[in-house]
Amino acid sequence: MDSTPFSADPPPPQPMRIVLRQVDDDEFSLEERLVVTWPPSPEGATLVIEPEWLSRTDLASIPRFLGWFARRHGRHTAASLVHDLLVGNDDDSPTPGVLPPGWQLTPEQADVRFRDLLQASGVPPVRSYLMWTAVVARTRWYTAGQRLGLILWGIVAALGSALVVWGLVDGAWWAVLLGLLGPVPAALLWGRQFPAGVIAGYSLWWALFGSLPGWLAYKGYQLVEWVVALVRPGSPAPSPQPVEAVPYEER
Repeated sequence: MDSTPFSADPPPPQPMRIVLRQVDDDEFSLEERLVVTWPPSPEGATLVIEPEWLSRTDLASIPRFLGWFARRHGRHTAASLVHDLLVGNDDDSPTPGVLPPGWQLTPEQADVRFRDLLQASGVPPVRSYLMWTAVVARTRWYTAGQRLGLILWGIVAALGSALVVWGLVDGAWWAVLLGLLGPVPAALLWGRQFPAGVIAGYSLWWALFGSLPGWLAYKGYQLVEWVVALVRPGSPAPSPQPVEAVPYEER
């Protein structure tokens, strides 16, 4: 596979060649080796990802309602696949026994590496940091000792938002100011990922307001599909697809 290693030098790098096979509606399997070097050569450590290590992946775990902001595939695909490998997939893919020394990372370090690879692959900086914040939140949620802090942060975020709304309605500008400054001290609940907590605090409602119209529209569409299915029962099932690709000369 002639994948080009990541490079931080301008101009922005071209997307890497990644060969995938669709497994089901939302999951894919890596079909060819993926070669990633970080930091950029010559001093970087090279990671060669074998296809069997990522036999099932959803690429970037981005909810559908955030599709206006980032899709599951794009320039960030290679970084997402690397992150899947580093933090472990929730499937039966065999994991490599020993990764190269430069790639033996803790979950927190893997999240930072994901952010660095996003920027090196040409993802804009604001989007890179927002996507990094999302994976940090996921890492903290699946770490028992950090989940409580994330829950408390969510409660504080809701109270701060209510304070802003009350201040705007009642004309209490001190409450508005307090609510707007609240994400900074609340980010202390994110521990060493304090910057991610600040980003999450100030992007939460922006993401919600951007996603809510699309989510409502999609739910309306699902309702229409449900009604049509009631009116037209027994729609033919899709034709089964071969598990393995059929060579052209055998079709």
